Amino acid sequence: MNRYLLILSLFVASLLQAKLQPFDGVAAYVDEKVITIDTVINELYTANQLWKAPLQQQLIANQTYFPVFLDLLIDRILILKEYEASGMNLPQQHVDEMVQRTIANNFDGNEAILHAELRRVGITYPEWLKQMRENAIVDAMRYLQVDKKINVSPKRVREYYAAHPEQFTIADGMQISTILISPDAGRATADVILQALRSGGDFAELAKENSCDEYAEMGGFRDFIKPEEHFNAEIVDAINRLKTGDISDVIEMNGYCLIVKKGEIRGGTLRPLKDVWPVAEKAVRAQLAQARYAQWIETLRAKANIRIMSLGTTNNGTEE
Repeated sequence: MNRYLLILSLFVASLLQAKLQPFDGVAAYVDEKVITIDTVINELYTANQLWKAPLQQQLIANQTYFPVFLDLLIDRILILKEYEASGMNLPQQHVDEMVQRTIANNFDGNEAILHAELRRVGITYPEWLKQMRENAIVDAMRYLQVDKKINVSPKRVREYYAAHPEQFTIADGMQISTILISPDAGRATADVILQALRSGGDFAELAKENSCDEYAEMGGFRDFIKPEEHFNAEIVDAINRLKTGDISDVIEMNGYCLIVKKGEIRGGTLRPLKDVWPVAEKAVRAQLAQARYAQWIETLRAKANIRIMSLGTTNNGTEE
């Protein structure tokens, strides 16, 4: 039994033990479509390169993120159905360009690496091409229904700037704690650690146990530094968006994963709005896009017949 099948069997066994799983292996019904448990786990496994994590962490990650990926698959089915009903026809050239970009960015431009990876996760090349076309359709639909309809007014930008001064302040000093996850441990490990932190885990202890940088012995703690002198612009931007005491999402960079906790700020100078306008405008656009996307998906779900298999279901999906 390979590693993926072992994780699948362990995960399904744990669900059966908790009586959270119908015996036919169905996770959800979306109108006439069926989403199996295997499909959800395979998506989660592939998206997070979960095979790189230790076995126990793989199982924890599957149990933690299964509902998240199930929701994503439901949304995907609904968006693809909306595309079919719209009569749109996405040009094949657009899909071909997306395929080439993916190979260039994710597989060093080498199709042999892509085919080796597909063999390892048990996906055929035609199946992968189908997924890529569906990805392109979902992206196009999201642009038309969400991004294209967003208009960021100057008033909103000014209001955001006034409400979030901490994001636009150059601090004289800031306490920062970090957990740096090596490429060998991978994103899956970082996700498990982040979940532990969100559940009340001690940042310093988790840093000592898992971080691979020179600050690990100190629990990842750095006392009153200027972030822009120690981190790249992407990390500084993520830190600036945090409030004191907040923990960032996982930040990926060159194969490493970073989790940051923002501590006390000492002094600082608020940057003029004209200097940070693009940053504030981007933040407002992201907020509006998130809200509009949620509203759009809610509308699609309201029109569909969705049944998510849960406690007390049997293999025919009826209540016990």
